[in-house]
Amino acid sequence: MRKLLLRTNSDNAFVSLPVEFIDLYMPEASAEALKVYLYLQRAVLDPSLILSVQDLSDLFDETPKKIHQALAYWEQQGLLSLIYDDDEITGITLLPVVRRTDAAKSAPAAPAEIQPVPVTRASVQPVSVAQPEVQPVTAASAKAPVKSAGDAPAVDLTALLQETAFCDLLSLAEVYLGHMLSAREKDTLATCYVRLWKDSALCEYLIETCIEGGHASVSYMQKVAEGWQKKGLMSKEDVEAFAPIRNKTVYSVMKELGLSSREPAPEEETMILGWASKYDLEVIKEACRRTIAQIHQPNFNYVAGILKSWSSQSPSVTAEMIAVADKEHAEKTKNTTPVRKNAFNSIDQRNTDYDSLLAN
Repeated sequence: MRKLLLRTNSDNAFVSLPVEFIDLYMPEASAEALKVYLYLQRAVLDPSLILSVQDLSDLFDETPKKIHQALAYWEQQGLLSLIYDDDEITGITLLPVVRRTDAAKSAPAAPAEIQPVPVTRASVQPVSVAQPEVQPVTAASAKAPVKSAGDAPAVDLTALLQETAFCDLLSLAEVYLGHMLSAREKDTLATCYVRLWKDSALCEYLIETCIEGGHASVSYMQKVAEGWQKKGLMSKEDVEAFAPIRNKTVYSVMKELGLSSREPAPEEETMILGWASKYDLEVIKEACRRTIAQIHQPNFNYVAGILKSWSSQSPSVTAEMIAVADKEHAEKTKNTTPVRKNAFNSIDQRNTDYDSLLAN
């Protein structure tokens, strides 16, 4: 087969790509990712172009999700940096292409002395890449963490990326989420991994549980991991044993308050589990029923007030004690309620014996 001879006689401007990009990055990239990256290289040459994810989606006839995946892919490769504002991409900084080794392909490049070229976007000023503050790895920090609830361990993503178990966890997360993880998502999962004592089985169970529950946000996963850590749930077996108790308590309370159509907020779940540690479930449910009956809307603080009132009368209050107290109160109210005077009963009543009159 004859080789191709490539020439050009055009005077148009060109987008220049380093040889390293063509040799090392292009073969592994998808068609969508390549189109997005090349257009970003084109757009940065023209400050008049205003970009958004929707613009790129319309240009390439792709869904916004595909554009997000493409941008996250290049961020993972270390060729650009994404700026977020409330989970929305608001800025992109193109980074120089650097030669990488096969061993470093999975880790994003860390440009320490690089002057990045910003891509313009509406209402977004060019920004530089802020490098994360990395804690040095010492002999003490390299040891396995001690399992204790309530700790806030430091997270070193660079060191974790050298651990096979953590890399496998990231791969599993990408499979479940259906997209390449962004740098921020990796940081969040790294926090979960360290909070859960680097227990791979427990971390995998965390991802599976959240996904099956309809929560595909890594931020939600982090909150769940924090909850497990605070409760001292140190293994998958601990979580599985705790889950039925938690579910029965939380969902029973949510149902009584008329909130069964949604998941409890973290603060609400904390309050419910706090009540469960002090009161029987039936007592809590009764407090919920009275809250709805009295103020006609769910209010966790009102429930807490009722429970506090009951516990002040008896620290070990039970549903039976509440029923007896209600009965005694009803009887007392019935016997002591005075007859109110009105136009019909304020006049002295006659005591005429009509039977005796008829007899005469």
